[in-house]
Amino acid sequence: YEDLSEEVTPQIFGMISDTFADDRAGFLLSASYQRRKNLIERFLRDGYLTSPRDDMTLIADELAAAGFAAHDQFFIPQNLNISPIDQDRERTNINATLQFQPTDSLQITLDAMYDEFTVLSTTNALTFFVTPSIITDAEFDENRTAVSLTQTVDAAVDFTRSVLNRPTDTYATGLNLDWALNDSLNLAFDSSWSRAESGGASATDVVVIGFRNERDIYTLLTGPDGTPAVTGYRNEDVVDPSLARAHFTLRGTGGGPLGGGADFEDELFEQKIEATWQPDSEHLKRVSLGAFYSTEEQSTTSRLSDNEVLCLYCGYFADVPDTLMRPFRPRSGYLGGRISVPPAWQTFDIDEAIAYLESPEAAAARDAALGLAPGSTQAELDAHDGFDLQVRPSSTSIEEDIVSFYADANLEGAIGDMPWDLTLGARYVRTETTAFGISEPLIDLVNSGDPTLFLTVLGEGTSVSETNTYDNVLPSLSYRLNLTDDLLVRFAASKTLTRPPLGALSPRLVIGTTRPGNLQASSGNPDLKPFMSKNADLSLEWYYQENGFVTLGLFYKDVDNFLVNTVENRALPILDSQNLFNGDPVFEISLQDNLESARVKGAEMGFQHTFDWLPGFWSGFGVTANATLVDSNAELNLEDVTQTFALEGLGDSYNVIGFYEAGPVEVRVAWNRRDRFLHNSVGF
Repeated sequence: YEDLSEEVTPQIFGMISDTFADDRAGFLLSASYQRRKNLIERFLRDGYLTSPRDDMTLIADELAAAGFAAHDQFFIPQNLNISPIDQDRERTNINATLQFQPTDSLQITLDAMYDEFTVLSTTNALTFFVTPSIITDAEFDENRTAVSLTQTVDAAVDFTRSVLNRPTDTYATGLNLDWALNDSLNLAFDSSWSRAESGGASATDVVVIGFRNERDIYTLLTGPDGTPAVTGYRNEDVVDPSLARAHFTLRGTGGGPLGGGADFEDELFEQKIEATWQPDSEHLKRVSLGAFYSTEEQSTTSRLSDNEVLCLYCGYFADVPDTLMRPFRPRSGYLGGRISVPPAWQTFDIDEAIAYLESPEAAAARDAALGLAPGSTQAELDAHDGFDLQVRPSSTSIEEDIVSFYADANLEGAIGDMPWDLTLGARYVRTETTAFGISEPLIDLVNSGDPTLFLTVLGEGTSVSETNTYDNVLPSLSYRLNLTDDLLVRFAASKTLTRPPLGALSPRLVIGTTRPGNLQASSGNPDLKPFMSKNADLSLEWYYQENGFVTLGLFYKDVDNFLVNTVENRALPILDSQNLFNGDPVFEISLQDNLESARVKGAEMGFQHTFDWLPGFWSGFGVTANATLVDSNAELNLEDVTQTFALEGLGDSYNVIGFYEAGPVEVRVAWNRRDRFLHNSVGF
């Protein structure tokens, strides 16, 4: 049961297994089905713009008179986007395993998996964009961060309808051979293949319909705790279908409220061989030697509406039929009442809207509004197949090859009457990545018909590729000492690596937002290094009953090469055929780089108790609880505007589970809490 969506959704699981051929062969087949319908309430700012004083042309003189220099940077919220998401998740999974033992010393296992996972996200957003060049009044705090902004009538009220469809099919199969050569020597071989495909561009669209009205010159406010508010618009106007005008249309992406939906493929081959020797020795119990190889290729294909038509109706000059619009009513008490939102605003069916905008009626209305020759808009639509998806050259392919060799040894002994166990190991890893991309260079920025938006003119796609190689040696140690039969202590130390996500290695530059005073682009980095972490763990465990325990653990991690999302200002040369800029326009380029290190330390506590000593029915009850408390020198400090890095996802967590288990019956009730944490950081 989902509290916000008020939906009850099913989860079903079943399995069957059997053996045959005198128990030398067997199979297991399982299948599961899950469905969840979520409602996510949120507001977005989509980051803050950094605007020089003179980019705010309408108030630049006032700011200069107040003592601000031309080079002073001001921090302005990019928008206020009230965008509740309805999300429908559906997963079907099938697993099959076949096992065969032809001899006493050889076992063969073959497994296969198919997973179908669909996520359909829709949002009906009420959006207020900010464009520095049309700000007419502003108030800034001591850090030059805007706490109040008023814009001209050119700042429209938008109804943004977005759909993100993410169907994903995953196929996997594996083969394992386990061969006991003799009583002390064993050989194991693993081979696996998997493939994931996601057709995220189809049925992923964004359409913006909005209005400009002199009665609705709104002001965006930010409270001391960061909670936004907006004043100046009228509730009756945001539900009036007669005010609605067409603006922006794009298939293949969910836009700002939901993000992109490119087609994605990932294919992975893995091979592993391991030899294990178990000598007849008092202390040396096991030695393992192994080799591992994997190759993974990930590709992303962009399919979007043609650039020439996505802003065909930009500017709020083309009326749309009143019958296309309908009211959307958010749940009462939005975000627990912490933000005030209108009781209703306009929405529409996205396919009906696009069908209308591709119709002769809409094309004729555009011709009339812009004074074009009859048939001009229809000819433009026909030339580009309307808003249909077009394969873009701005696609990427990343290949990663990994070769590793490893060895470990296990030793046992005793200190007096206290048994100990020690495992020592080391791994050599060589990683090679090759990033290939096709980038469309920016040729020009031109008027779109909307004073708050430029259109991009892109050149022919050019190929870019780069190879990166790195080698690492990773030692590890694990030690256990049994202080008594019920009390033991563990210590572990290791050096580990986490490779950067393949998608971050793309070598191409992608133009994003193109609004006056808000020019943004993003770029991958094929030279990214892996995170390197030195880890230490110490724990004490007391098993005071057969199914009961109390544990306390301490951990410490020292991590280098953290990926940091940075922003750099870069002038991109263009033709400027319409003389819109004084010099080359400066874009904020979002980049990822290995810039930071961090230390993380914390404690973990766990407890489980069962009441199996009680008679009959009561013996099935039990409770388990755990908590993780974490601290770091890289936590986000909201008061420090000079901070350049903070760890995402860092926060304390607590879990308590009450359960009942008896025969085929199992019931669990869980309480979970996670303290406030930084979800993501676009850049400091």
